Amino acid sequence: MFAGANGVRKLQGVQREREREREREREREREREREREREREREKRMDEQLFRTDTAYVTD
Repeated sequence: MFAGANGVRKLQGVQREREREREREREREREREREREREREREKRMDEQLFRTDTAYVTD
């Protein structure tokens, strides 16, 4: 079956839109991963701060 020129352009537009949506989803996933990493870093700093606070009382 042969699609006319308009059908081909429409199909190409749909394919481009799907690719843009996939790229937006990949970017959202990268942002979620960056946020998870920032949260892990915050927790690590909080744990270190608590450890320093706890040990300060013990060593004084």
